Amino acid sequence: MCVLLMSNPVAKYNWWLAGWVKTYLYSGAFVSRQIIGIQESRKVGLDRAELLNFRHYKTTNKKYAIEVNTARWHRQMNFTIWKYKGEVADAVDEYQQEIKLAVDELKRLIQNSNNS
Repeated sequence: MCVLLMSNPVAKYNWWLAGWVKTYLYSGAFVSRQIIGIQESRKVGLDRAELLNFRHYKTTNKKYAIEVNTARWHRQMNFTIWKYKGEVADAVDEYQQEIKLAVDELKRLIQNSNNS
């Protein structure tokens, strides 16, 4: 998971679009460019942080790539990328765990009632 920030110190005040970003997941060596997964290209706003979440690839492979294209009118662009390597848990993960525990408890209760 990482965050991309595109900024242009000489941009006009009414420019919103910085460019587009696309994320890839590679297998094998990076040079071979064997693409396993790709996320659709999406717009990135100027001076607006864009979250790039690689979790949806569901793999242990850690060879990720980011392709960034700037809008044609930009003559200068600064890129900042923050990478987060820690554990990420969101509400969906927590609910899935709660549901799994509830299902396990129901199975145990059903099994106990059938054994009685």
